[in-house]
Amino acid sequence: GGKCSNVLSGHSSWVTQIESWGSNTIVSGSADRTLSLWDPRVSSTPLFVLRYHKAPITDMLVGSRTDPLMVSAAADGTIATWDFRVLSQSPDESKSSLQGRRSKSIRDPKLSVVHSGEPTRSSTAGQVLLCRSILNPETSVLSIGPDAVVREW
Repeated sequence: GGKCSNVLSGHSSWVTQIESWGSNTIVSGSADRTLSLWDPRVSSTPLFVLRYHKAPITDMLVGSRTDPLMVSAAADGTIATWDFRVLSQSPDESKSSLQGRRSKSIRDPKLSVVHSGEPTRSSTAGQVLLCRSILNPETSVLSIGPDAVVREW
C-alpha cells in the first residue's frame, strides 16, 4: 500500500479547497473561514493565514507563479483578492501553531466585493463559485451565487 509522505496541520475545520501555486506553495481554504499558504519544505504549519471571510471558503482561484493574485469566495457572499507580493509586508497578527511555529495572520485583502452587491446580515448567503473570465482571463473574474446571476468583476 501507499504511505503518507507529508501531513500539513493548521485548519480547525474541514478543508474545502486546495491548489498549488508554483512548485513549492500550497494554498488551502477551509470551513473554518480561513485560507492558508504552506511551503511543506519549510514547515508542516501554514506560513500565512488569511482571515477576512465570515463564513466557510467556497472557492478560490490561484494564478501561476508569475501571477501573484489569488481570489477567494465564501458562503457569506464575499469575494476577496489577495496579493501574494505584499503578504510579508502586511501587519503581523501572528498566531502560535500546534508545533510552536508562528503563522502570520493577515486580515485585509487587496480588494473585496460582495457577490450580490449588498452585504448580508447572515453569515451564510449561499455558496459563491468563481472562474476566470473568457474575454479577460488575466484581469476579470466571474462569480455565481445562490441568486443564479453571473457577475463579472
